[in-house]
Amino acid sequence: SSDLFPSHDREGESQGTTAEIKWIPIELLQPHPDNPRLIYREDIIDTIAQSITESGFNPCYALLVRPMGTEYQIVSGHTRLKSAQKAGCKKLPCWVKDIDDEAAFMELVLANNQGELSPLEYGMHVLKYVELSEGGRGKKGGLSEYARVVGKSESALRYSKEAAVVFENLAHVCEVSQILDKSRHLAAIHKAPEQYWQQLTELLIEKEWSVKDTEAIVNAVREIDIPKRFHFWLDPEQAFRDTINEAQHSIPRGNS
Repeated sequence: SSDLFPSHDREGESQGTTAEIKWIPIELLQPHPDNPRLIYREDIIDTIAQSITESGFNPCYALLVRPMGTEYQIVSGHTRLKSAQKAGCKKLPCWVKDIDDEAAFMELVLANNQGELSPLEYGMHVLKYVELSEGGRGKKGGLSEYARVVGKSESALRYSKEAAVVFENLAHVCEVSQILDKSRHLAAIHKAPEQYWQQLTELLIEKEWSVKDTEAIVNAVREIDIPKRFHFWLDPEQAFRDTINEAQHSIPRGNS
C-alpha cells in the first residue's frame, strides 16, 4: 500500500533537495481537508498500530507534510497517522516540503494510486478538482488532464465523478459503508431526475439492487414526465412508486 508503506526512495527522491525529515509532535500534524479517503479500514489501522507498538515507527515510512503556520498539513500518510495515534506515539518522522495547493491536492490521490482508493473516492477527488479548475473538457485542468496525471481512463473517471455528484448530495441520508462499493449504481442513478436520487439510493440499499436492476429501474423512472403545471392535481410521488413497483416486477431474476 503506497499510503501505508510508501517506497522510501520514491518518497525521499520526490522531495528533492528542498525536503528534510523531522520528528514532529503528533498534535501538530493536521489532516488535509481534501483527503479523498471516505472510510478507513480499522483492521489495517490495528495491524500497523500493533507493529508500531512492537517495533516503533520506522523512519522509512515517514509521512509527507507541508508547513502550515506553526503546524503541518499531511499530504501523504493519513492512515499511518491514525495507526500511530492508536499506538500512542508522541512524535512521527515526516518529510517536510513546501508544496503549493495544487501539487498537494494531486499528491493526495497519487500517493494512493496503487488500488487503495475506491472508484467513489476517486470520484469525490476528481469532482473537486474539475470544479476548482479553470479548464474544461479536453483542456488543461479538466477531466482529461486529471486522467492523464493519475493514469486512469477518462470514461471510468467520468462514471466515478457522476457517482460522486449523487453521493455528495445524499451523504446526509446514508452511511458511507453502505454505498462505498456502489459507484456504478450511483452513476446509473445520476441519469435519473435529481428529485428521485434520494429515494432511488434508499431503495438501492434496502432492496440490494444489482447494477443491472438499478439501470433498468432508472430507465423506467426517466420516463416519468409530469409537467409542473399539473403537479397540483397529479401525484408525482405516486407515479414514482408505481413505476418502481412495475419495474421491479419486470426485471428477470438471477442477474448479477
